[in-house]
Amino acid sequence: VSSGNLPLGTYGGTITIAGDSATRNSPKSVAVTLRVIPRPSRADLALSGPTSFALSGEESIETRPTGSFTLSNVGGRSLNWSAAVSTQDGAPWLRLSPPSGTVSSGGSAALTVEANTAGLFQGTYHGTITLSDPEATNSPRTVAVTLTVAPPPPPKLQLSTEQLGFTATQGGVNPVGQAFQVTN
Repeated sequence: VSSGNLPLGTYGGTITIAGDSATRNSPKSVAVTLRVIPRPSRADLALSGPTSFALSGEESIETRPTGSFTLSNVGGRSLNWSAAVSTQDGAPWLRLSPPSGTVSSGGSAALTVEANTAGLFQGTYHGTITLSDPEATNSPRTVAVTLTVAPPPPPKLQLSTEQLGFTATQGGVNPVGQAFQVTN
């Protein structure tokens, strides 16, 4: 079948196969149909699930709060997307996984937003994830992220044991020392 430069539409034909005069059930035919459809449209970047996230953590306690959403391609060609992550304070506390990819026509990809509270002080932090494919419609798309870091917990004195016991003989050597740990 050769579609060449045929205009849009449905075309039909028949292939007939015949044997010599001694061949039984001859001739036989096969119906052939060719549909010429429009050239696929561009990729179309779509997001489902939340397009903004409110994450939280605590100062001095490293946590990695996450959220997820779905990127879909509702267009007719493959979507070759990439993400740019930016934070208002310029610190690298925000990331997207995976950071880029290809989604076929009609397909989707699950994406994970992750914040890292390590090294951050109490306060509110803002970031943006921009997803784009220069060849796609509805591109770029943005996802807003707010990270709230709560104050650190108050100090808490802890001992590895609550009791030490010694036994000594009068006039003898001092008992062997015992260790314990103090943590905060």
